[in-house]
Amino acid sequence: MKARSVAAVKVKKCEDEVQSTKSALETLEPSNFEEKDTLEAVLRIAEEAYERAFKEQQQVEMEYEEFKSQRHSPPPKKPRARTKSLAKASKRSAARAEEEAMSSSTVELFDNSLKSEPDFLS
Repeated sequence: MKARSVAAVKVKKCEDEVQSTKSALETLEPSNFEEKDTLEAVLRIAEEAYERAFKEQQQVEMEYEEFKSQRHSPPPKKPRARTKSLAKASKRSAARAEEEAMSSSTVELFDNSLKSEPDFLS
């Protein structure tokens, strides 16, 4: 905010200098060539300073607008469909792993129980 106001003050100051130099040239007598040349040189310098200050002000305004747009823009959203499909896939794989663990432990328990039964028939 301060940079914007400094740039605006600088532009206004340069603009006032250009206007005062132009009015001094208008009030000058046509026969005073030496003074006229000096004022024209001062006017060129003042106009160049005004152009630089104006470009600087435009640059500051552009940077400020970029800053405002970045500050007020929401963070980018992640695609939900992809997240849901990944969550479903991980749930399926977890369920499959659990089923495999249960089925293998059931088979082992069944096998162990058959092996440990006493042989009554013999």
